[in-house]
Amino acid sequence: MTRRATPFLLLLTTLAPLPAQTPARPEYAPLVQEVEAAGQAVADALNARDRGQVASRRADFDAAVDRLLASEQLLTTRDYNRSATVAMIVGCPATCQKIARFAIAELEQPGQLREFLGIANMTLCQEVDTDAEMRALATEAVSALEIWCEAKPGSIGPSHLIHAYSTLGEWAKALAWDDRLRERRSNITCPPFYRAILLLGAEQWQPAIELLRSEDVAEAAEAGEIDLLVARAESMRGEHEKAISVARANLEREVTDSAVEALADALARSGKYDAALKLLKKHPVTEESDDPRIAAALRKSRATLVYLIGLRGKPPTNLRQRLAELLEVRIAVMGAAPGAEKLQKSPWALGWTARKVPSGPAGWANDVLFAVCVRDIATYEQPEGERQLLGALLDDAARAALTGDDAVKIARRNVRASLVYSGAPGVLVVDQLMSRL
Repeated sequence: MTRRATPFLLLLTTLAPLPAQTPARPEYAPLVQEVEAAGQAVADALNARDRGQVASRRADFDAAVDRLLASEQLLTTRDYNRSATVAMIVGCPATCQKIARFAIAELEQPGQLREFLGIANMTLCQEVDTDAEMRALATEAVSALEIWCEAKPGSIGPSHLIHAYSTLGEWAKALAWDDRLRERRSNITCPPFYRAILLLGAEQWQPAIELLRSEDVAEAAEAGEIDLLVARAESMRGEHEKAISVARANLEREVTDSAVEALADALARSGKYDAALKLLKKHPVTEESDDPRIAAALRKSRATLVYLIGLRGKPPTNLRQRLAELLEVRIAVMGAAPGAEKLQKSPWALGWTARKVPSGPAGWANDVLFAVCVRDIATYEQPEGERQLLGALLDDAARAALTGDDAVKIARRNVRASLVYSGAPGVLVVDQLMSRL
C-alpha cells in the first residue's frame, strides 16, 4: 500500500544486533535478565533465519516484558532502559513503546525512555494504515522527544524529532532543529534532499529552489521529482510562468502521470483552467497496480483533480458531498437505525469515515474532504438521532480531530503539508481553493 513517505531514514542502524551467547548482566534486576534472555532467543532465531521460531520467540519475549511491567516492584530507569533497548534491537517497536509508556507514567525521571518512545512510535508509523494513526503516533513522539531533546540535544533524538514534526506537517519546527544540528556540526543533520523538503514545507521558496537545483540533491533524487517540487515552489511564490515552464520541460523529458498532473496543477493555479483540463483529458491515467485498492485510489485521485480544477477556484456549496462521491466515502451502519440513511450527508459521519480511510494515492484528496467536514461541523445542526448513532462510534481522538480548539487549523495544515509530496497532484489548486473556504 502506498502511503506518505518521508525521504528521511530513521537512525536505527545505531542499534547493533545482540551478539550470540551474550550472558545476562548481574547489575540488572532478575526480571530484566529474563527479558534479556528472551531477547537473546529472538536474536538467535533471527540469525538462523527461522521465521517460525522468530514468531514464537517474539511471543515469549512479549510475555517476559509483560511480567516485568506487572511486577509490584518498581525498577530503576536503567532497568527499563535496558529492556527497551533489547526490544528495539530484536525488532519489537510495539513492545518498546509499551515499556517506555509504562516507565514515563511511573517514574519521576524516565530519562532516555522518552527517546525510546519517540523512536518506537516513528518506527510504528511505517506499519499503520491511515494518516490518522500515523499522526497520533507522531504527536505522542513529539511530546516525548521535545522534552528529551532539550535536555540531551547531542543525542540522536533530534533526528527522530525532525521525522515526527515532518509527519505532522510542522515543517518550520523540523527545519529549526536541523539548523540547530548544523550549528553544532552534528553528524546527523538532514541530507540535502530532505533539507530541501523542510525548506519547501516551511515556505522558504527561494532557498528550497536553490537547494533542489544543487548537485547534492541531483545525486539523491530523480530529475522528475526535483522538477515537480521546483515547479510548485515557483508557483507558490507567484512565479506562475516559471512554474509552467519547469513543469512543461519535465513532461517533455518523460510523459508520466505525475508529470502530466504537475503541469495541469501549475496551469490551473495560474488561471489557465481550460488548458489544464485539456491536458488531463489528453493524458488519461496510465499507472497500474495489481492491488485493486491502489488502482481504485489512482482513479479517484485523477477524478478529484479534474473536479477541483473544474471549479475554477470557486468552492461550491455542495463541495463536501461531491468530494465524498468522487472518493467513494460511504458510511455503513449495521441494522435499520432511524436516521441511518441521512448519515451520508453528515459532516460528522463523513469526517469520521475520512479519518479511517487507508493512506494511498488519493490521500491528499481525502485530507481535503476531512478539512471541509471540520469546517462544516461548526455550522451543522446535528439531529438527535444522528448524535446517538455516532455517540458510540466516535472516540475522544476522533472528536478532538473534528471539533477540538485547533481542529480547523490542524486540518488545513494537514492539507497544506501535501505540498512536499510528489504523490499529491492537486496541491496548488487545493491551496487556492482552501484560501477561499
